[in-house]
Amino acid sequence: LRVTPRQIVSRQLIKDGTEASIQNPPGIAVNPQTHEFCIADAGSGNAPGNLYYYSAEGRLKWRNNAGRIPSRIAFTTIHPI
Repeated sequence: LRVTPRQIVSRQLIKDGTEASIQNPPGIAVNPQTHEFCIADAGSGNAPGNLYYYSAEGRLKWRNNAGRIPSRIAFTTIHPI
């Protein structure tokens, strides 16, 4: 998706309806190479949270338990030797 500065393309980042299951998102990150994105969900804060991984089009690819109050997300890049 290519946009110009200050251009609103859509106000809906998640396109598949799974945003209803996200309760308390303290972190979001976008992979600069693939434009896929992750949302950390702390849930209630007392139980383990989840990490939601979405395609660049906003469709859930996977969800995984991420421990209590997940908030930091990092992407790694593998360079050929």
